[in-house]
Amino acid sequence: MSLHLNLSLQKGAFTLHSKLDLPVDKLIALSGPSGCGKSTLLRAIAGLEWAECNEITFKNERWQSPSACRPPHQRSVAMVFQKPALFTHLNVKNNLRYAWKRRDQSHPEFPIQEAAKLLGISHLLKRSTYSLSGGEAQRVAIARALVATPSLLLMDEPLSALDEQSKQSILPYLERIHRSLHLSLIYVSHSIEELARLADYIVMMDQGKVIKTGEAQDLLSDPHCGLGRHEHAQSIFEGTTQAYDPHTETCTLQTAMGRLQLSTAPQALDQKVRIRIKACDISIALHQVEQTSILNLLPATIKSITPVHTGQCLIALEAKQTPLLARISSLSVQRLHLNPGMEVIAQVKSAALLGEL
Repeated sequence: MSLHLNLSLQKGAFTLHSKLDLPVDKLIALSGPSGCGKSTLLRAIAGLEWAECNEITFKNERWQSPSACRPPHQRSVAMVFQKPALFTHLNVKNNLRYAWKRRDQSHPEFPIQEAAKLLGISHLLKRSTYSLSGGEAQRVAIARALVATPSLLLMDEPLSALDEQSKQSILPYLERIHRSLHLSLIYVSHSIEELARLADYIVMMDQGKVIKTGEAQDLLSDPHCGLGRHEHAQSIFEGTTQAYDPHTETCTLQTAMGRLQLSTAPQALDQKVRIRIKACDISIALHQVEQTSILNLLPATIKSITPVHTGQCLIALEAKQTPLLARISSLSVQRLHLNPGMEVIAQVKSAALLGEL
């Protein structure tokens, strides 16, 4: 099943042109500079932007063609914007009831209480929307979208208007939605952290065009991609919790690269986890080091070396077919005589591994 798009849309001097087939069983992220067309593409999918020649097909349902156009309320789409846009004359529960009454009747009901529990807003149901913080209001907006039981959830930079603390408080809820609900989701974001934590598949845009698409694991670790060249570039991969030592507060993870140690709070066993490593937190050694505080020593092959900022290089690594990206100094590259094809050891502190467990 896929979302097929063939869009050509003119808005003043701006032209959006994109032809895509997107995997709807994965969380799709749209990324690119401001004004590149991400929000316009999202609005076109929802039916809020229209052009006669556009074609949109979702899971074999024709939403738009040159001869017909299904209106927004018949597309089984819910949209979360940058600002919550809650009804101020209704309390939180009645905001959710408004969407619940208008839900897609062809889908199983998603009860208000269940949505409130999932978003951590059960204690807010009787509150006026005026009394909500920015983060609370946005969680209500997300819950409202969920109780509408859409086939496709569109999120247009839902955290961009929030402070950093509020963003960090909401991200776990978004991860929970992604893991627990079988819901197609397209997420627009500028944030490298949000992409690394949430995205399975990434669409990169610029000047109204799609410039690159692919699995998030590949694009985030690509030194020739804008995401890989970001100062906070991260590699991602999956692991399963195998053991937890309460004395050292260390979790053992089984990954495709082997066992890794992660410093964390107590965790349940056999739990899947997405692991992130910042490129600047990976160092490189030519040989296995025995006496070191670094717990994660990963045999890897250098795939490429790309100079970036003054005095720094991006090292694309492959550890048992898992792509990793390291950022080290040009001086280190010279001193170690690093070259593509060399076998090295990628070193990662357990405290540097980032995991959403």
